[in-house]
Amino acid sequence: MSARSSAKATSSRGSTTRAQAEEARQSALLKDGFTTKQRYDTAVRDLQTAEARRDSAQAKLTLARENLGYTELHSDVDGIVTAVYAEAGQVVAAGQHVLRVAEPREREAVFDVPEVAFRLVPHDPEVEVTWSPIRRSRLSAGFAIPPRRPIR
Repeated sequence: MSARSSAKATSSRGSTTRAQAEEARQSALLKDGFTTKQRYDTAVRDLQTAEARRDSAQAKLTLARENLGYTELHSDVDGIVTAVYAEAGQVVAAGQHVLRVAEPREREAVFDVPEVAFRLVPHDPEVEVTWSPIRRSRLSAGFAIPPRRPIR
């Protein structure tokens, strides 16, 4: 699409240049009395048409380039793709999640804690985790307690 739009834009610029030269030539001939007003008016009309086609082709080229930019995925961080939510060639909406990327500097952990233990935990506790692959490494983490759901 972009190659075709680029070719049309280039072609229309050439047509505009040719129409400008013809209008200038007809203007000089009209001034010296060697052409008719009708031929000059035709040259002016052809120039205006060529300029309109050039502007239209340039607008289509700009739009094609913008649309091409929407086909690229960019991430704010380097990381590891942990989930893919779209297939190759699938049309997706703006803002739709396509990939999930895990940032290597951040770690996530899930712990299974018996419900009884939640009663003993103070509000918004701080948890210290020792990670075995990296000995002598202690991480500070927040602790989120899910809200209780009423039983019906």
